[in-house]
Amino acid sequence: MSIGALCKRHKNAPAQTARTKTSASKKRQNILKILRNPIKPLTVADSILFHDGFFHSKMTGIEQKFISLPNENALPALENDFAQTNGGDERVFAENDSAYAAARVFLAAVSYSPYLTRLFLQDLAFVRDLAQNGFDATFDALLKDSFKKLSACGDRQALSDGLRVMKKRVALLTGIADTTGAWGLEKITKSLSLTALAALRAATAHLLRKAVEKGDLSVPVIQNPEKDCGFFILAMGKLGARELNYSSDIDLIFLFDADKTQYTGRRDVTSFFVKFGRELVALMEERTDKG
Repeated sequence: MSIGALCKRHKNAPAQTARTKTSASKKRQNILKILRNPIKPLTVADSILFHDGFFHSKMTGIEQKFISLPNENALPALENDFAQTNGGDERVFAENDSAYAAARVFLAAVSYSPYLTRLFLQDLAFVRDLAQNGFDATFDALLKDSFKKLSACGDRQALSDGLRVMKKRVALLTGIADTTGAWGLEKITKSLSLTALAALRAATAHLLRKAVEKGDLSVPVIQNPEKDCGFFILAMGKLGARELNYSSDIDLIFLFDADKTQYTGRRDVTSFFVKFGRELVALMEERTDKG
């Protein structure tokens, strides 16, 4: 489904069924609960989350008066708010930007998820790319560019940060594609699985290069250290079936071929790969300020 089709469907939505009305009512109640019991004073960035025309039409009286921003000024105001917060003044969405309408649909789609909303607000430049290029092209480019950059990364912190940025962008993209109906279940689970595999391969390549630099290992092709290195990762469960969902963890089995591995370190090869596996798991799952 094209971005234009999403915008049109959002604008000219058909009459709701009883089930949809019930769902909308619950969502409206959640919105009002946040509005009436804010943890902190609402800012422009907060207000936009509850202002989309689709939800605005469900509110009357004092509820509508509470929301004062005109629709056409919402994203520019949001950008100004973030520019002041981040100390910058560069705008992401220009006036009459063709990506603006799609971005508004995206924001409506994620506004019920605090996590996705936060990702949206933190990465408006990525949202603009997504609005311009569509889900499939953006996902393919993101995975390809991220893997190329991260698999060659020599700095652990930069790799760790990059992996988490990639993960968050895929989460945002997939969440929007899911809630707008642009992607079906098979596409969603496959995309989440491919992202996990790309992250796993990039982290593995980084650790293999570090092992070569330390003199612990020799690999046939340093530009592609995974190739014929003697180390294997077996993906189990949903990752192995390419069926990861949003809350899935990944189950892995690490294997090595002692006859094929060119181990040149001081310890035995088994101890080396035990430590290698622990470092790989830490790179993938540790919590940082990036995610």
